[in-house]
Amino acid sequence: MIAINEINKSWSLLMPYIEAYKTKKQYEMSKKLLQELMKLNKEAKTEEIISFAKALAKQIANYERRKLDIADDADAKEVLGYLIKVHNLAQKDLPEIGSQSLVSKILKGERSLTTDHIKALSARFNVSIETWF
Repeated sequence: MIAINEINKSWSLLMPYIEAYKTKKQYEMSKKLLQELMKLNKEAKTEEIISFAKALAKQIANYERRKLDIADDADAKEVLGYLIKVHNLAQKDLPEIGSQSLVSKILKGERSLTTDHIKALSARFNVSIETWF
């Protein structure tokens, strides 16, 4: 039988990270923790850690989408289009992707963002990788 005290102890430690964030401080705290979890070596990444990291990434993405006013079902090109608009950028202003013509093709759905694009854009706009999916 699972010990109730263990559940209470674990829940009180995890809850601030997996509940809907009410403050930017909770969001920033979670982003920092996720970055630390991602740095763990392979042996330290247990099933439980991986599962928690996935839940944490999902909560971070949900917060970012709410704050950025991005629909939950938006795809990567829609997220990119929104960020370009919000930051008042031109297609040529995205060296993380490459040429203006490539940005145009991505926004039209003719090409897709690569993993490298998503990593670079996430760093530039300070959003999690999950935001793009």
